[in-house]
Amino acid sequence: MDLDIVDAKHLRKRIRYLQNLRYQLRQRFQKEYLSELIRSPQSFSKRRNLSPGNIVLVGSDNTKRLNWPLGRIIELFKGKDNVERVARLRVAKGEIIRPIQRIYPLELSSSEILNDVPVRDKDSSDISDNDNQHTVSNEQSFETKDPPK
Repeated sequence: MDLDIVDAKHLRKRIRYLQNLRYQLRQRFQKEYLSELIRSPQSFSKRRNLSPGNIVLVGSDNTKRLNWPLGRIIELFKGKDNVERVARLRVAKGEIIRPIQRIYPLELSSSEILNDVPVRDKDSSDISDNDNQHTVSNEQSFETKDPPK
C-alpha cells in the first residue's frame, strides 16, 4: 500500500481494528491467564521456589487482578520455622513488603518452558494482515465486537 494514497477513512478503520484487538487481548489475558495463574495447583509449589530477581504479580483484595502491579523480588525473609514467609518487592512506586501468599510468579524457568511448550509444525498457523482478515489454524480466533465505551 502506498503511503501517499492512505486516506482518513482507512486510518480510522485501522485504528478501530487495533483498538478492538487490544481490548480482546486484554480480556483474554484477564480471563484465561490471570485466573489460571491464581487457581493453578502448581502456583503454591512455585511460591516455595521464589528467589530474588523473580518477576511477580502483587495480589491485592481491593483491586482487580488486571490492575495488580508487577514487582521484582528483592529479598525473602524467613519465619521462626525457617520457611520463607515474606518478601520485599520493588514495584513502580518504590519498595513494598508482602506475604508470599499474595505473590504470584509470572516467569517460568527455562527448564519449565522447554517441558511445557508443545512442538508445532512450521506451517501450523497462517496469519495475514490484508484488509484486517486474520486466520489462525488450530487456535481460537478473535471476535470482532466493539469494546464497551
